[in-house]
Amino acid sequence: MIKDWLGWKVSTQTLPRLLRWIERSKYSKFKKNTLSAVVASLVYLIWKARNEKIWNGKDEDVNRVSCTVKEMVKHRNSIWPKQVEAKDLEWFRNL
Repeated sequence: MIKDWLGWKVSTQTLPRLLRWIERSKYSKFKKNTLSAVVASLVYLIWKARNEKIWNGKDEDVNRVSCTVKEMVKHRNSIWPKQVEAKDLEWFRNL
């Protein structure tokens, strides 16, 4: 769901490889920061869902986690850096 939302074509199997891919990509700094925010949000929400399952026996809905990631990333980037290219703003608004 998240990869489709972002239009990712990357097929890494581990978190370190994904982070390395983001770092080495030819994306702008803004896109790299956005993708890093997505990864950080996913890690946090997966950890949170795991704890809910272990300690409270509650299952987290995958669609809800996906929507929460989107909200977190959009909220994080709602305060734009001073220099963001128009194409990056357009890309982000279309997410």
